[in-house]
Amino acid sequence: MFAAAHQLHHLWQNSSDQMDSGKVFNVGVIGYGLSAKIFHIPFIAATPQLRLHAIVQRSPTKANSAPEDHPGARHYEDVEELLSDTDVDLVVVTTPPDSHFDLTKAALQAGKHVLTEKPFVPTAAEADQLIALAREKKLLLCVYQNRRWDGDFLTVRRLLANQTLGRIVDFDSHFDRYRPNAPVASWKGDLNTASGGGAVFDLGSHLVDQIYILFGMPRSVHGRLLSQRRGCLDVVSPDSMTAELTYANGMLAHVRTSVLSPETSQLRFWIRGERGSFRKLDLDPQEDQLKAGIKPTDHDFGCEDPHKMRLVLVGDDGVGREADMQVVEAKTYRDFYASLGRALQSGCEDDLPVKAEEVRHVLRILEAIVEKSLPGWPYYPPNDDCTEFRNCFKPTFFASEAERMALNPEVRSPSDYAVGRRNQLGRYLLHFLAFLTYTSFIFFYYIEIEKFLSSCCGVTDVAVTDVAVTDEAAAHFRKKQNASSSESVPKPEESELSLGITWPEGIFLTCIVCLIAQAFPSVRSARELMERSNAICFDLAYAFLKCCDGGTQPVIFECLALLAAFPVVLLEELRMNTCEPNVTGYCKEAGRKMCLLRHGIYNGSSVGSTMMTGGSVRSRTDNTAESSGSMLRPQFEQVDYFYEIFVLQLHMDYDAHDMRVNRPPSMANHIICNLNSHIDQFWQHGGANSRIAIMREQAEVLCSLIYSTRPLSKHEVSPVIFQRATSVMTVLVALNIPYQRASWFYVGPTTYICTFLKIVLVSALSAALTSLVHELHLMWDPFGKAIINKYGWTARNAMAIDNLVHDFYEDNDNIVRPHGF
Repeated sequence: MFAAAHQLHHLWQNSSDQMDSGKVFNVGVIGYGLSAKIFHIPFIAATPQLRLHAIVQRSPTKANSAPEDHPGARHYEDVEELLSDTDVDLVVVTTPPDSHFDLTKAALQAGKHVLTEKPFVPTAAEADQLIALAREKKLLLCVYQNRRWDGDFLTVRRLLANQTLGRIVDFDSHFDRYRPNAPVASWKGDLNTASGGGAVFDLGSHLVDQIYILFGMPRSVHGRLLSQRRGCLDVVSPDSMTAELTYANGMLAHVRTSVLSPETSQLRFWIRGERGSFRKLDLDPQEDQLKAGIKPTDHDFGCEDPHKMRLVLVGDDGVGREADMQVVEAKTYRDFYASLGRALQSGCEDDLPVKAEEVRHVLRILEAIVEKSLPGWPYYPPNDDCTEFRNCFKPTFFASEAERMALNPEVRSPSDYAVGRRNQLGRYLLHFLAFLTYTSFIFFYYIEIEKFLSSCCGVTDVAVTDVAVTDEAAAHFRKKQNASSSESVPKPEESELSLGITWPEGIFLTCIVCLIAQAFPSVRSARELMERSNAICFDLAYAFLKCCDGGTQPVIFECLALLAAFPVVLLEELRMNTCEPNVTGYCKEAGRKMCLLRHGIYNGSSVGSTMMTGGSVRSRTDNTAESSGSMLRPQFEQVDYFYEIFVLQLHMDYDAHDMRVNRPPSMANHIICNLNSHIDQFWQHGGANSRIAIMREQAEVLCSLIYSTRPLSKHEVSPVIFQRATSVMTVLVALNIPYQRASWFYVGPTTYICTFLKIVLVSALSAALTSLVHELHLMWDPFGKAIINKYGWTARNAMAIDNLVHDFYEDNDNIVRPHGF
């Protein structure tokens, strides 16, 4: 019976597959530009499994009208109308790249399969989100990397699969053209790199995708983004690019796109191996044929000219000879849509012609090329830990003051960075309220307290003396004498306990004065040394920006991060926090991120909060790309609060890993070593020659300040036992004052106002004494957690460096500081 059931299930599954194999899927196309009209709609019409069902075109014109060109399809002017159409099975997104993520996400959420034009999305992080959403919805997500079906690429793929050329040594892939004029009214000329535009994502996505299919992920990447039309480096809106991909076996893959290549026949492929080489001229003919009106079903569509290909093989004698070249039969872009139709029928992601997961890896390489294209950028492997802009620090569970200001620095008040701690008056008022309560208690229960203390001291009866009190005071005493009629108010000088405390009061107050006299110079010296360190850090930051071969290199911003972090590290060492996080590594990462942000690449590839996203990025209106004679000034972005947020997050990292070990801290010395190393590099490369000596001298002064400030730590010079004993005894004296002066409350005027004023006066004196002891304790620890605001020395210095960076821009090889006057 089980076998019969299994056979019925098998028959039902086969019949279902047959039903799906005959299904025609309705396609809705978003956008009606060159991509839709040339690269998609003709192939949709030539694919039996697909039918053009609807087109979204917001503003049809007489020259470009989807309703006139395709009257049999439905026409919408809004994307929501297409997504709400239940008859649509597949959505094809052909809009500019900056809208791909939102439209693809909306289509997937609407339950549609999606085919997205290249470039897929601007970042790999966005690709991950779409891939996860498609798998969650059990929908197919494909990317139109149609150049995998170019005839010349298929020929190259066969040569490599057959090992015709042997082990590949060099692989050059070009997409060169001669187009001296920038495109007008097109996203290719309007969108920048951060939005998925520029040469990297436009043409580079095709070339890198082909290399990825052949060789996989590279081990390292190096690139250069250029504006050949303007004659300068440009990572924001480049029109040309050159990239080098290095693989583990030593192979180098070169990718190049150019808009100023005046050749009659452009180089497309040049591949060199151990046993031969292959060269191909000009691009695949399919795009030109489609633009000329040739249909995909026409004869000879996509056929390559074998005369444009040259194959050289090395014989047994070691001599290379030209060999006959057999071109692979053209599959054309029809095969892409045919594979897509079969994938829709099977519903299996593995059947897709281009998987989104593959394109996600291509985006990682493209992002790495952009990062490595910045001036002075080193080789950097394009893996997840490197290319994603992640925060160096983990956020704390409970929000601290540093975290509050780091998350939203615009809400901080000017007093947040004052060196002196706030709320001294508030702490005094708390002491005053406590002593007011204590003194009031003494006033109302003085006789009971006196009786208790007398009994404890062995006195059986308290002498009744002729205390000069008024009748109202005597009446008050009678109300309080419920337990014994013989009780009265003694004179304060007749209390043996009071007499025993009167003399030590002067002694302890004298000790307090001595401690204050010793502690005040320490506080003053600490502030002077820290202010001096901030001044030197600022001078060094100015020198790095002004003289070190340009203010846009990552190493310059790394040095600024080191100078911003130096006061933080020094302060934490003085507070005996021996935790040593990887501050120099944080600074290196901060320099890279700052360089990207200054060039306008602020989308990144990370999700969640980072030190970059914490600050705002806006364009500087005074640094726009304006011409000055024959010189063009590049555009830079103003990055607000960058080093300030970096310093606050560094404080959070120290607070999260506070520790005490018996070893001397060394992170401040490590920062000085890194600064000296960078200064030496500048000298070796010929930069900042006029200020190298001054910069080295300032670095040495910073090093000497480390050893000058360390003895100011409380644990180095404070007489801890003497200080604590004096503090405890002074607090006891302050507690005794209200009791010792209690009888004074009952003499003289006995109105409630006068009595209350006496209580307030005694409470104020006691509160002043305890507050003085508290401030004294803090003065002996000037780098502690209360008397000095640590953000006043650290974040204030970082804010000054931020403002300094905003004052500089690069004008070709010169660093210019604009003046408001």
